[in-house]
Amino acid sequence: MFGYFSKETVKIISSGRNPYPSAKEQRKIFGRSRNFFIKNLSLFIFLLLNGVISAHAVGYVNVIDFGATGNDTSDDTQAFEQAILTGKSIYIPTGTYHISRQLQFHNRNIFGDGIHHSKIVSTNQNKSDAILAVGGNSVISNLRIGFHENVEILSATIGEYVGIKLGIYVNNFPQPFARGAAIRNIKVEHVGTGIYNENSAELSTFSATFDTLEITGFRFRGIDFRSPVRTGNLYQNIYLSNAGMPGTCDTLFALDGEESETVINQLNLESARCQAGALLRGVRAFSIGSIHIEDVTLVSNYAKYLNIDRSQG
Repeated sequence: MFGYFSKETVKIISSGRNPYPSAKEQRKIFGRSRNFFIKNLSLFIFLLLNGVISAHAVGYVNVIDFGATGNDTSDDTQAFEQAILTGKSIYIPTGTYHISRQLQFHNRNIFGDGIHHSKIVSTNQNKSDAILAVGGNSVISNLRIGFHENVEILSATIGEYVGIKLGIYVNNFPQPFARGAAIRNIKVEHVGTGIYNENSAELSTFSATFDTLEITGFRFRGIDFRSPVRTGNLYQNIYLSNAGMPGTCDTLFALDGEESETVINQLNLESARCQAGALLRGVRAFSIGSIHIEDVTLVSNYAKYLNIDRSQG
């Protein structure tokens, strides 16, 4: 009958003693374990804050460690590029960081302290570059991005057009933006187009999340997705407006090309002069929770607040 017990346990049972620790003994064991955990956690935090342990050891890097200043003046491009080369996720602490080239990354996270604290400002005058170009299983979160006020952003009526002055370019470098990839808690401002995915089968986005976005001051489109064979994407809690901008924009929210099994919830289109409010073209099996449209002026007699073309849901 004692085949499943150790010899020591058999001795204890044979002697009539309780083989399990008493409540008092359990408290002692728990107390020692808790104290051990707290002491080691405190030591780890101390070593991390004092530079003994690098942020590399915890799975991400801090752009400050590569020379970024976030002082709203210096060019921090090189620091960002060196951080990207590590292959790790990137933390952008509170500050305003100027960059002069497109930042391109894939399969890692880039995150800040929130849209009111961590800001990336691009001074790049190359109109075909984006501020951020992202692919693979990446997550961008808790940031504010935009072009510098000295970078000219033309309106749709006087020369701004598709794929120009992009906030975030969703591409396939080296894999599609898919399978858990996300852009969330982001503010994009003073751009041609806020988030863009071009018309190419190789750039299809699927099973990605676009959540809690505020895109303002755009001159062409707030969100502009054009690639075919997109599927399973979630667009949620999105605010789009070009209030205060001269001229007109083309469309606030556009899903073109081909998309299926799409979920749209709490899409807010406000304070804009445009050719169209929202465009769904070639979108199959979509589900819409709510769309709020307020103070949107259509500039054409043929324009529509909600244009659903060859789509069903």
